[in-house]
Amino acid sequence: MKGPGQSPVPAQLLQVMGAVLVLAMVFALLGGTASGAVERHRKNLLKIQLRSDLQKNSSRIVLRLNQGGYYETEEDHENRKLIIKLFEFYNFGAEPIKVLDDPLIKGINVTKKELYLEIAIYLRIDSYTFKVSLFESPPICVVDIKATEPVAKISSSPVKPEAQISASPDPTPAPSETEAAEEKKSTPVPAKPTIKPAVEPEVKAEVKSEVKSEVKAEVKPAPLPAASAPQSEPLPAAKVTAPAAPPAPAVPSVPPVQSRTQISAPAPETAAEPAASPVSAGSEPVHGVSGKTSEKTDENITEKTTAPILLSGTAPAAVPTSPAAGVTSAETAALLPGQELFDQGLKAYQAADYVGAEGFFSKLVDTFPDSPLNIPAQFRRFDARAQAAVAAGAKRDHLAAVIDEYLQAVRAHEEHAEAPWAFLQVARLYEKMDFFYEAAAVYRALLMRYPESPFALAANFSLARLNFSLKRYQNAYDDFTTLLERQPDGGFSAYAHYYRANALSYLGEPAQALTEYRLGLEKDPDFLQRDPLSLYLLGTTYHRLLRYPEAKEYFLMMRNLFPADENTPQALAKIGEILLVEKKAAEAMQMFTTVVKEYPDSDGAIVSRLKMAILGEDAALRQRLEAINENYKAMLDSEAAYRYLLEQHPESPFTDIARLNLGQLYFRQGQYPKAREVLGQMLTRRLEPGLRQAAFSSLRKTIFAEIEELYSKGEYGAVVALQHEYGDDFLSRPGAVYPFLWVGEALRREGLKEGALEVFQELAKLKPTPEQKLIIDWGIGDLLLGLERFAEAESFIGALDLKKLAPNWRARILLLKVRLLRHRGQLSEALALLAQAETEMAVTAIAERVDLAVLKADLLIQAGDAQGEALAALEQAATLAFRHPQQVKAGSRMLLGIRLARMLYEEKKYAAAEVWFSKLALLAQNQELAELFYWQFRCQLGLADEAGMDALLLRLQQEYPASPWTASAQAAAKDFKWQQENRSLK
Repeated sequence: MKGPGQSPVPAQLLQVMGAVLVLAMVFALLGGTASGAVERHRKNLLKIQLRSDLQKNSSRIVLRLNQGGYYETEEDHENRKLIIKLFEFYNFGAEPIKVLDDPLIKGINVTKKELYLEIAIYLRIDSYTFKVSLFESPPICVVDIKATEPVAKISSSPVKPEAQISASPDPTPAPSETEAAEEKKSTPVPAKPTIKPAVEPEVKAEVKSEVKSEVKAEVKPAPLPAASAPQSEPLPAAKVTAPAAPPAPAVPSVPPVQSRTQISAPAPETAAEPAASPVSAGSEPVHGVSGKTSEKTDENITEKTTAPILLSGTAPAAVPTSPAAGVTSAETAALLPGQELFDQGLKAYQAADYVGAEGFFSKLVDTFPDSPLNIPAQFRRFDARAQAAVAAGAKRDHLAAVIDEYLQAVRAHEEHAEAPWAFLQVARLYEKMDFFYEAAAVYRALLMRYPESPFALAANFSLARLNFSLKRYQNAYDDFTTLLERQPDGGFSAYAHYYRANALSYLGEPAQALTEYRLGLEKDPDFLQRDPLSLYLLGTTYHRLLRYPEAKEYFLMMRNLFPADENTPQALAKIGEILLVEKKAAEAMQMFTTVVKEYPDSDGAIVSRLKMAILGEDAALRQRLEAINENYKAMLDSEAAYRYLLEQHPESPFTDIARLNLGQLYFRQGQYPKAREVLGQMLTRRLEPGLRQAAFSSLRKTIFAEIEELYSKGEYGAVVALQHEYGDDFLSRPGAVYPFLWVGEALRREGLKEGALEVFQELAKLKPTPEQKLIIDWGIGDLLLGLERFAEAESFIGALDLKKLAPNWRARILLLKVRLLRHRGQLSEALALLAQAETEMAVTAIAERVDLAVLKADLLIQAGDAQGEALAALEQAATLAFRHPQQVKAGSRMLLGIRLARMLYEEKKYAAAEVWFSKLALLAQNQELAELFYWQFRCQLGLADEAGMDALLLRLQQEYPASPWTASAQAAAKDFKWQQENRSLK
């Protein structure tokens, strides 16, 4: 399945969204013929009432509705007619009114058009002003008309009883009374924002309450029903909901809530789908099932004739009109071929009998192939088939095939006058199936292909609304801008201004958004009382602009007007934020706890807990708040509060801020492993870029701090373990000398020479300080020699200028040269250079002096000098190492001590060797003790100390009976005993 300019949809799609399934179940339960049941779920016009005031030269018309909805106005000055278009409404009992004695109103007629219900108000005057107000609670539409010139009094004439208008006051409850009841039961609405009252003050008393029980405390808009109306009317627009603005990474603020977008739900109450006709004064387009209503006489306004039902609004001149009620069969014969079948199909469609409607239209197509109604019938046949499939809950593959077939039929007749209407229906069917991108493509194609079509306005609005729902805010802004260019005043204009502002709010342009909100307020100040999202985002805009008084007032309105809206908890949490900025911590704490108590599972409650946990990190403030209310203690325990959010709300985007704060809290406390664990969990999740960067930076800082601590303790193995775990992401490309220098040193000391050399070479490319450069140069030289890359080492060390070095560093570089000379076999030169290095080596450089002594011993042994000098050098090295254990790691000390003890044993200095073996046994691991005990035994054997020998042999037999060292000691003891016995025999 493809839309214009779209790629094929994948074969395997997700299941149909819940809204479509519910709609299908509703259709299945109602059945195709249960039109009465369907009607009860539609928006209906119940009653029309008229009240005139001769002294003020004004009249009021009250249209009683069963639900709120959309409206649009149009004036026909030529025929003295004011038209109110109620979109998606149906007449359900309201009768036309004929008036003979009213100075302003001649009559009121009701006509069902295809896209709207038309209320035509026929006037007796030419000069007037009017105001239309649509209210949600109670649902009424009030039209106030006032003459701008004195009106002559009309003499009363007899009227029929059914047409008489009661002189009693209008029984419809006044919106102002309902608002007053709400104000008594809730926090007063701030008065600063310019939101006009629902009804002008001078006429409030004229609309009185008929049923007092209708006046309730809740003043939120009545929900729109699911789309059960025939699709010749516009489909319900999507409920425009909004996502979260990214939380600030380090010091999080309360971002707008990430609402759960329901694109298939009804549109905001203020949005009016456009009329499907050109808006031109003095003419009325042909759109409705009833056809065009024409005025006959003042006394018989309701008599009407109907034009052909062509949705394009341009009927051919030669096409005869459809029959009105009561037309004889002879007149019917003069109709278009298939007219009766077409009318029957429309009637069935409007009754939601889509299968029946498809049958009538198919019969027309098959029976009258040359009829002008053939192509319109084809369009409606495919439309009815698609609607039936949706209502029956067909699988997505089948739905996609049906709609694709519909789209192909429309493309085949895209020059037909009704093609724009059909394209609009296809787009809305795609949207109904959750094929949102295909729907957007068809809407846009309709706009480009038929820019002058009366349906282009509806497509423009639907596209803008859909892009907003899909969070494509820049596209939505552009589309609403185009909509305003098409319709700068009336209709969608106020809605477009508000939702351009909402889009700008999400795009991070609060100043521009505020300008747009002001334009919307000028056009429709009551809009904010009907649209909670716009009200919330307006408050958020003031909040971002740091205009806290205005922000606080609008956020309070959310609680007063829309207490159950999903953004209300967020609004209250932001009030708490504002109170914190105003340094009113106690009031902020109270607001946060209120949100947690009243909306426990909301995003606002999560944010409130988060803010209270942040407050708890300030010990002094926490103590002060706990003194005010001891119940705050649990909320102010930062670690516990963060942990609670991680456990109870792990998937909330605000919990990621809690993770970041908890990791940073552990970092400040020096609990680096815990900090790494929490921050590492963040990086496995999908995060907003700013939050991800903050988590990455915090984890990097934690790792660096832990490396510094471990290096200072000499725990080089732990440093290497960190490098192994985080080397690819955090320690791969050094950006600064530290802590990478510590990493390189730890790798070198742990014998990981290749890795250490790579680190040092990377560090050399940076700009280290002179001291750091000396460490790096020496490290590179030492590692090249250790890796036996002697040519590279000679070139590198030879390039170093020894004259500019301090004595201690010159001595260390001389040691590198000594090792290089040793490799060449130039032992005498090496010993001479070593003597020079020994004189310049600082006394405090213990590790270097140990290395120097060991190197001297090796050179002496290699040169064949007396073992005494080599042994003395080695003993000097071991003594220094064991005297300063913090400077030389335990493993190195152990190896050096064993080498010295073995050399002493070889020189038959058994007593000195036994001392070193005993000392080493204190440092050795359990598996090494058997060997050391054996060599102690050998030293005792050399000293012929039988008591010492027996004690050590017994210990080996008891503690290490299976050790080969024990077996060797037993064999040596037998040999010693045999020698002693032989000596006695001799």
